[in-house]
Amino acid sequence: MRPLVLLLHGAGGDETSLLPLARRLPAHVHRVLLRAPRRMARGGHYWYPVRFGQHDTEVNLQQVQAARRRLLAFLGELEQGCRFDPRQLYLVGFSQGGALASTLALSSPGRVRGLALLASRLLSHLEPTPELAPALATLQVFMGHGRQDEVLRLVHAERAAAALRAAGAPVSWRLYEAGHELALPMVEDAAAWLCRQLPLPPGSPQAQP
Repeated sequence: MRPLVLLLHGAGGDETSLLPLARRLPAHVHRVLLRAPRRMARGGHYWYPVRFGQHDTEVNLQQVQAARRRLLAFLGELEQGCRFDPRQLYLVGFSQGGALASTLALSSPGRVRGLALLASRLLSHLEPTPELAPALATLQVFMGHGRQDEVLRLVHAERAAAALRAAGAPVSWRLYEAGHELALPMVEDAAAWLCRQLPLPPGSPQAQP
């Protein structure tokens, strides 16, 4: 069975947003670009409602958990349909897609092998605790963020990286001269990081015991 990389776009985007990253992944990997179920009036899609306050964004925990359950149900269907290796599940998310991906990784320790958060954060009420350290020690994390990001300020990503490291997860951290966007260097670094985490294809000389 092959590994699976599930790519989740940000609010206002769609499944094509992360296509440049998906195209950089090895051919033996299942790549699934998922579209959020909610449609925005101005165009694009989103995973759960967000309200922007004066100092931070506000989310409804029940809406987030509902989105997480939908994602889990979809993964169950995928496991039956394409028979990916459940030990090799990798989640990639931009902005809101990354926040949703992190809820799955942190609420089901041990299920997700790798997590790439691009211009994203952890939701404050779901930040990991030191008690999760044994389970999170096997979760490989990549975080990339723009220095000029005015939508999701750098401080939120820095706090997320610190919380993940404190809980035992190895975090690879990169900063870019970019705003709230999938800048090309960020895409290239995230793809290269994923390629290092992914197992080699069956039959390759390096994959032999």
